[in-house]
Amino acid sequence: GEAFLFNASGEMVRKLEGPKNRIIGALYVEELKALVTYGVEGEAFLFGGSTDLGRKLEGLPESDITDAIVFPGGAAFGSGATITLVDKSFQVTVIPHDRVVVRMLIVPCGRAPGTVAHSKWWTVGADQVALVAVTGHDSNAMTVTDLTLFSHGFVGSAPMSKCLSKSMKDVHKRNALATAVVSFLIQVAFHVISLCQLLAFAFQTPHPKKLAAPAHFLTTFQEFGLDFVHKADMAAAIFGSAVFLSWATILTFVLQEFAERQAFLKPASIWPTLLDGVEFALKVTTGPLFLPLLGVMMWPFTTKLLKEPTLCAAFSVVTIIALTFYALRFVRVDKQLARVDANGCGAFTYKRDSQPTEHDRLAAKQHPLSPMSTEHDLIKTVAKLVLTLLHLAPPLLATPCQVPVGIMLLWSSAHFDAFAGKLANEVAVATSAGVLATYVAALFDEIASIRGVLGDWETGLVALHCSVLPATVVGFLLKRHSAKKEAAQQKEGMGSDDEPLLA
Repeated sequence: GEAFLFNASGEMVRKLEGPKNRIIGALYVEELKALVTYGVEGEAFLFGGSTDLGRKLEGLPESDITDAIVFPGGAAFGSGATITLVDKSFQVTVIPHDRVVVRMLIVPCGRAPGTVAHSKWWTVGADQVALVAVTGHDSNAMTVTDLTLFSHGFVGSAPMSKCLSKSMKDVHKRNALATAVVSFLIQVAFHVISLCQLLAFAFQTPHPKKLAAPAHFLTTFQEFGLDFVHKADMAAAIFGSAVFLSWATILTFVLQEFAERQAFLKPASIWPTLLDGVEFALKVTTGPLFLPLLGVMMWPFTTKLLKEPTLCAAFSVVTIIALTFYALRFVRVDKQLARVDANGCGAFTYKRDSQPTEHDRLAAKQHPLSPMSTEHDLIKTVAKLVLTLLHLAPPLLATPCQVPVGIMLLWSSAHFDAFAGKLANEVAVATSAGVLATYVAALFDEIASIRGVLGDWETGLVALHCSVLPATVVGFLLKRHSAKKEAAQQKEGMGSDDEPLLA
């Protein structure tokens, strides 16, 4: 665990303090502006400036680091069957492999198959590189990791055999980085829909006429464009379709074990691709469609469109309980279907589910919106259910109760870093602050409505609803300040970046 620094003349300048275990090697990382020592049991220390005491690099697996390499944007550490990437913000990304990593190579993206820059339509820059990991002595034992957009939080990795494959089943592996970008854009759409659905709850009570257009727009995301009130003849069909879709979602969790077994036994068949498609469908029904399904399930209690309200109400209660139970289980395992164990007694309990660890989340990280906190997503799902149930109560009771739910959402976004990207977490806090401001404005709308002065107070109420914008900005800035303060504390003791390593 001893490290010494020498100058060009061979004279020892100083001893570096921090490492406790045997040191295997060291390298200087320009992007981190630090010297990094690495050794057994995943121990790596960073030394910067003129200080002798290093800072331990967190997030590496607890196995011996046998190799390290520098690339534009950060450094890579190989330990066992895992490669850990560290960027200039000390953010960690884990690339798991099937076998022990023998050697790591950095090659230009234009020469590495399976990378974005390898295609003809991409201009290759000097800093666009790929990391090739060798785990054996043939092409099937090599993995290509595209680092073209690594500085922006995107990473795509696939075995060399998949990168060279011409099969349609391997399109997502052959274009791993493009798949990560598409996944990011889908998540952006999901989160925008979720935000609009949460904001729409503020307009389910009387509100100023000037806000009728935005209120209708936001409500559309809760109903997905269906004006149920004027389609009584379709009520039974819509309700039946919602019940069918809900139970199809529930039964998919129960029957997924069979599909997983077939995918394991027949990896070259269509079963693995089918399983990926089913997992995506479940992400839709437990994500953007979760609130619309709950809304339709509430029809027996909120409308008189159904002919058998008592029977439909019984169906609704059972369906809501089952759908919410499995939606929460799915969220609890970061929406990874393979981690849900619904076999036998597992259909009625979540205790057999395999909840991802921090290392698992780092290994699954592909883009800035990759999930990093189960608690945040669980609270958000419960909040949607509570808000839906609240509107069974009179507006006088429901509207004030929305404010504590908004506070809970804001606290969740501020307390838990829900996403892999720092900017994504700052936006999450900003949007939660905006939702809370909207719920507070809705409370004043209800007070004005009770007093019969909704029209008289219209200008002031509209201005109050516009406070969502400054609230969003304040939330964003507070989260950014908190993140900078935390980063400064982490760097404390490493010295200034302006100080030379060799004084």
